Amino acid sequence: MKFAKICKALGDAECRLYNHLYDFLVNPAPYLMKILAVVGTMAMFLVGGGIVVHSVPNSHDIVHAITESVATIPTADVIAPTLFNGVVCCSWCGCFGCGHCRTKSAW
Repeated sequence: MKFAKICKALGDAECRLYNHLYDFLVNPAPYLMKILAVVGTMAMFLVGGGIVVHSVPNSHDIVHAITESVATIPTADVIAPTLFNGVVCCSWCGCFGCGHCRTKSAW
């Protein structure tokens, strides 16, 4: 059923309420999709870096060494391994040619 027919069936107050609800839900949707695209891309790079780090022998020891070296900085011991995974994935992509880090369309 079309929105105009719904508004015709309802009164003016209900129609205004539906208009506000529609505006509240639909107008921010494109911005939400753009944010989700960026956040999802970052998450995939971090997950991919974790897979690479855990598949290379003894590279997990490097992550532990980095974590221990920044342990005195608050919350850095949590952020450092994640950033390391992202850097590893981006450098892996750049060196071995998957192209995500080198193309303009990736960002």
